Amino acid sequence: MIAHRRIWAAALVLGVMGYAILFAGRDAARAADVDASKLVGKWVFTNVVGVGKGGGGDIVQYQAYEFTQKGAMTRTVGRDSYKGTYKVKGDKLTLRFSAPRAKSVVTEIMTIKKLEDDVLVIVPEKPKLELEFKKEKKEKK
Repeated sequence: MIAHRRIWAAALVLGVMGYAILFAGRDAARAADVDASKLVGKWVFTNVVGVGKGGGGDIVQYQAYEFTQKGAMTRTVGRDSYKGTYKVKGDKLTLRFSAPRAKSVVTEIMTIKKLEDDVLVIVPEKPKLELEFKKEKKEKK
């Protein structure tokens, strides 16, 4: 009877370890899969995933980011617009900018949850909401 318990305990431990390794590997692969070149362009806020437009509390209705190939970015929130830099490492997006009312440089780190040709979903550290953006189409001249 004691041998059976040890076998079940060992199987349970191995199962939990296998599960942890499987999901840790999946998350690491997801983090490495972000193609930073897809970030280049202008992204306009559309909604809070799972809540809808305007349901994010203090989320400003108009919010946009514009990213360049050289690591520069412009952030627009409401009527305020400010410039800074960005860097992508794994699935983390780090923004550095001087906010209009800030006396120092602000650093924000966000997780890129989804990045496709025309959809960007980011999760800021605070508030932990999934913010969805659509890529603005370039006008043909």
